[in-house]
Amino acid sequence: MMATIRTFYNKYRNILQLNKNLIISGTVAFFVSAVVAELYSKYNDNDFWISVISILTGFSISIPLFVFLFHLDNKHKFIDSITGKTGHSFRNLNIKRLTTLYSISKIVNAIVRFIILYELLKLAEMDPFEASMLSSLFASGLSYFVTNIASKSIKINSSKDDK
Repeated sequence: MMATIRTFYNKYRNILQLNKNLIISGTVAFFVSAVVAELYSKYNDNDFWISVISILTGFSISIPLFVFLFHLDNKHKFIDSITGKTGHSFRNLNIKRLTTLYSISKIVNAIVRFIILYELLKLAEMDPFEASMLSSLFASGLSYFVTNIASKSIKINSSKDDK
């Protein structure tokens, strides 16, 4: 049983680490943006601006946290071309592919989350905290699904080290 799990982990290590980083950064942003939505609604009752502020807060938390976690998981792949030491350069990592993948994820998340959050606030007259959490859950689930599908098609994890 352990050998099967180890084989599975070794085969899918990169995609599992990517998903772990997305989930951790998304979870932190999820709670912070919900609290900000609730607090901001006390000062401004405009549903449009509550939606915008909540989404911007989420992105300002999730993007830097994701980049930090991704770097921690992949710093052994970064090699400084001058010194030959690991951990100093993004030379061996295909930044263009990662940027494309993460951009797709965030665009899907932003559009879906804004539409759902705005509609929940406007039509359902839901509490901002609850609306933020519900829209974030749905948008995150959809964007993680799209990210995983896109990661296979743009081959985010293909590198000389992985073969």
